[in-house]
Amino acid sequence: MATQEFTLREARELYAERVKAETGVCPCCMRKVDVPNAYPLSSRHVGILDRVARINARGFEWARVQRSKRIADKDLARTVQDDDSYALRLLLWGLLISKGHRSGEYKISQAGLNFLAGTLAVPSIVYAIGKKVIRMAPTKLFVDEVRRVKIDKEFYDNYALSVVQLQMNMAGEK
Repeated sequence: MATQEFTLREARELYAERVKAETGVCPCCMRKVDVPNAYPLSSRHVGILDRVARINARGFEWARVQRSKRIADKDLARTVQDDDSYALRLLLWGLLISKGHRSGEYKISQAGLNFLAGTLAVPSIVYAIGKKVIRMAPTKLFVDEVRRVKIDKEFYDNYALSVVQLQMNMAGEK
């Protein structure tokens, strides 16, 4: 297999185009590249965190977070009906603790309590591949600042370019 020759600038531009097209293939070595997902903290995260904390405060050690509308009567008092992916993302910040893999049950961590109390600021965005945090944004937010944050459509529209910039910055740090 013949390899193509690229200048670094050409490789970066081609890579940016491929990431934007979501192919995630390095133009130099043609390996699949894991592109980190960006998870900005939003008011929806805070809402789930707050509801889990309230369930824990009512004496339930574990709160169940689920999408399904089918909730057993015995679990009704300890269930948060919402998108469980938001609870999973709160694990990346260390604000929730999971009972186990795919259990759907969570409790608030000490960091989560401090965040809700307004004594802890957390990164505004977490970059992760799977469950592994790759990088956190330097901007930190307190709970009152996050309660007003809605999902930013423009952020996601420009996401591919921000991923390329992040990876180029990370490559420059090594």
